[in-house]
Amino acid sequence: MMGLSNLLDLSVDTASGDHPFDPYMLLLKNAGFYVLARLPTEVKFSPASQNLDIS
Repeated sequence: MMGLSNLLDLSVDTASGDHPFDPYMLLLKNAGFYVLARLPTEVKFSPASQNLDIS
């Protein structure tokens, strides 16, 4: 998935179970949107995994 990073403007997550968010958030471009259609019991992601390249 690393070759696909910064590819999407929008990602819609419809999975109802608990799952990692980091791999999917890495697909987003800077200022991209990650939409949760169903809320899992806990939302955890690592801010350090985000590409914060502001150029």
